[in-house]
Amino acid sequence: YSRRLRGAGGSKKTSIVMKKSKDLWLHQFRKVLNSINDEQFTSYDFIGKFCKLYESEWKELLNRHAVKAKQKVNAYIARMLSLYAKDLPVRKKEGLKSVKNIHASTSRVHWWEKRSK
Repeated sequence: YSRRLRGAGGSKKTSIVMKKSKDLWLHQFRKVLNSINDEQFTSYDFIGKFCKLYESEWKELLNRHAVKAKQKVNAYIARMLSLYAKDLPVRKKEGLKSVKNIHASTSRVHWWEKRSK
């Protein structure tokens, strides 16, 4: 699966291209979900676990893209989780949750729940 994320204004200069098969995304996401102990979690929680489990891959993506790279890569991971949620033991809950981000400002993030397998 290949997706192109564009920077502000759709500029090609800041686009991110990530090429992974759906099976690889699902494998990695299942591993992340298995590492989350709580039944409910936020997108931030998921991305934090993803970054710990796949740190070198995440850093490689960050190094390739300088302008707001972390925000773009994390948004892409969250988008892939949403896209493949029907194939995972997880569902997005209604509404958003306000959480403090790493810059100590408040962000609105999606709330997730594990489903029975």
